[in-house]
Parts: sequence; C-alpha cells; structure tokens
Amino acid sequence: MNRVRAEVPGFWELAQCLSSEPRAKLFRRGKALCAGYRHCSFYVERRGRVTPGGVKLLARTAKRGIVSVDHKRAMLFLYGRDLFEFEVLAEPCERGYVLVYWDDVLLGLGVLKKNVVANVLDFGEFLRRGY
Repeated sequence: MNRVRAEVPGFWELAQCLSSEPRAKLFRRGKALCAGYRHCSFYVERRGRVTPGGVKLLARTAKRGIVSVDHKRAMLFLYGRDLFEFEVLAEPCERGYVLVYWDDVLLGLGVLKKNVVANVLDFGEFLRRGY
C-alpha cells in the first residue's frame, strides 16, 4: 500500500522558507537547476523539485525550520517513516518545512503538521532510488 507523501517543494521556495541563502553559483541546465563554483557539479532542482543535494546546500545557511531526533528515530526517518517524537531547535515557516538532524548529521527534509514531521525527502533515497 502506497501512502501519500507531502509535496516536494522547489529549491527557491524551500530557500525562502528556511531563510537560507545558497553560497554556490547556480546554473540552469535545461529545466534543471544545478550548483557549482565553475560549472555544474550537482543538481539542486529537477522537474521543479528540490534534490537531496539542494537540501544539503540550503542546510548550510538555514536559520529556520530545524528539528533534532535520537538514534532510533533517525534510522526510521532514513527508511522513509514519519516522526512522532522530536525536538524543535528552530521554528519552521508557515509552510512547515523542517530540516531533520541526528546529532550534527543532516538526515533530510520533512514538513511539520500537527506535531508530526512527515517525511518529504530523506538521504536514504540515495540508496533506494540511486541518485
């Protein structure tokens, strides 16, 4: 049974929500947006959706929307599960997007709704989908 996942935002929408300013040069390659210092090193947005690389780039300078979890919940989040217990370190924007951390390790992106962080994009997708 497939569950309905929250919509993955675009790169600029997420940057505005997290009050983050990317410090890399951004390039358009067709419909995709990529980042690098001299040329396109990695994609930050594809098909209008932020990629795991884009989340990591925005996390470096994010000022809002940060939550922390313990080891057990970190593993569940990496397997695509939602979070019911977490600690809010920085309040999210009105859309509710949050970066999920375990200690100082970024695990992915979620959306906070009614005391639940719904998994939007986690770095376990690198393994499951082969980014």
